Amino acid sequence: MLKVNNVGKSFGGLKALTDLTFSIEKNMINSIIGPNGAGKTTAFNLLTGVLKADCGEIIFESKDLTNLKPHKIAELGITRTFQNLQIFSNMTVLENVITGMHLRTKSNLLHAMFGLNKKEEKKLKERSLETLELLGLKKYAFLKSGSLPFGILRQVEIARALAVSPKLILMDEPAAGLNPFETEELGVKIKEIIKTGVTVLLIEHDMNLVMDISDKITVLNFGQKIACGNPREIQKNPLVLKAYLGED
Repeated sequence: MLKVNNVGKSFGGLKALTDLTFSIEKNMINSIIGPNGAGKTTAFNLLTGVLKADCGEIIFESKDLTNLKPHKIAELGITRTFQNLQIFSNMTVLENVITGMHLRTKSNLLHAMFGLNKKEEKKLKERSLETLELLGLKKYAFLKSGSLPFGILRQVEIARALAVSPKLILMDEPAAGLNPFETEELGVKIKEIIKTGVTVLLIEHDMNLVMDISDKITVLNFGQKIACGNPREIQKNPLVLKAYLGED
């Protein structure tokens, strides 16, 4: 579905990624793991056009993303969540989800000012409510986001990224700040997302979650890929063990 070929990215004299090559399989939960500073978020920023690669290419369904702007990449079907919550606390949950659907709207400022497209507005609400229902969040739809627990807001951000009907969703540490129960619940919901035909690429430090739900794992260390395989293979890989645990 997505191929990263020999991608490199430097910030001054710091090489964040070097000759990075990996692929994302369709209808699977793909994960990228690695110690802090391994280059995981830099990879996400390259995939979504926030940063531009110094070299190499990124191919999504035969389309070259390497030099595309973020909104063009989003239009092709790639959305993301962030490490730090990007929620409008003064809006309801439903309104937050609707804000993520601007790529699929045809209205302009004139329509918004004079309420000329009620039909489209209705469709946006219906799609947003469907997404909230999928994640078990519909009961929160009309509550102010600022009044809800952190764990629920993490899921609202995922719902917003899903409402636009992406082909691939990138989740940047979705379990950060969650307790064990919330993390387990998140894993169940990510598996449900896969059943809808959306492919998942996950960055996560919670190894229990990664090993429980991932079909394929790519491991980075110091900006380079050191391993790729299924959870069992990764758990036994000596290079991965060295990166995480060091050596005697």
